[in-house]
Amino acid sequence: MWLKHTPYERHIKLPFELKVNDEDFHTKLWDVLPDTLSILEGPGNPFWLHFTFSLLGESGFKICQSFDGTRDAFSDQDLRLIARETSEEISKHNPQIKLIELVFTMEKTFVAVCSNFASVHILTPRLPKLIADCPVAYIGEGHAVAFHNEMRPGSFGSEHVLGNIVHKIPCTDAALVELEGDVIFTNEAILDEKQPPRSKKLTRLFGEDPKDKLEWNTVVRFASPSAATVDGVIAAKSVKLHVNPLCVGEPVRCVVYHWAWTGQVENWSFRPDPVKPGEAMSGTALSDENGVVVGLSHHSCGGRWAGFSVMLSASELVRAGYKLA
Repeated sequence: MWLKHTPYERHIKLPFELKVNDEDFHTKLWDVLPDTLSILEGPGNPFWLHFTFSLLGESGFKICQSFDGTRDAFSDQDLRLIARETSEEISKHNPQIKLIELVFTMEKTFVAVCSNFASVHILTPRLPKLIADCPVAYIGEGHAVAFHNEMRPGSFGSEHVLGNIVHKIPCTDAALVELEGDVIFTNEAILDEKQPPRSKKLTRLFGEDPKDKLEWNTVVRFASPSAATVDGVIAAKSVKLHVNPLCVGEPVRCVVYHWAWTGQVENWSFRPDPVKPGEAMSGTALSDENGVVVGLSHHSCGGRWAGFSVMLSASELVRAGYKLA
């Protein structure tokens, strides 16, 4: 928010819940910041990962008590285990509800995307309010359309055939491609001299090291000539649950995605086209400053979640048996 005639910094974080209706915003603000004379402008849209139409669980029982999300970010494997256990517990106590996706945010909160949101309204007293010691809110599948159902475009206009698909990785929209004879692969990142120094080569896939854990605010960049200067920071992670009937040992496959905030500009609400990767960037690798491929771009969010780019975690490629050559 913007403050006027105040000794405090422009960007502040209030120690209370803005969504609580019985709080008087201005009175509370002046109690916290006594030297503030007036408020020029309240918080603008979008609030980072502010999910509207959400309901809080009210049940006293906790899920995934062996994990503690209040300390740091989870590894991808931990997230898969948490999502699987959460899905099983919700289905066991509330068979009318199905967990579709579980989002974990840098604010150390969970958002559970559920089917049959009408039942969620009725069953909140039986839904857990804590997962891994973090609060959890519930939203319907329809309220998550901005990030749940938006798929990659089928045509990029001017297409160039690179090769043929030889293996699809189940439930990921990713595939191994055998390059055409005249296509030469070069492992060389696109660098901008005006940006901080980065690795000139992509070194490995995230997840090749079993100790890999993607921390909050990790800076990632598109490894593409047309988006080489677009950076993002990791602000959330999610696990999408896919029915996988072809695999007897894993009937439900948990696929991890990372969310990077790539579209922020200082006065974004006054600009019709905030900085963000184009649709043709779908499938592009994103790497950190050390050249580790964090993920493959899946889509950019729109609507109230504009500014977020969602990527398939590179650990899904490692799970499928691949590594960076």
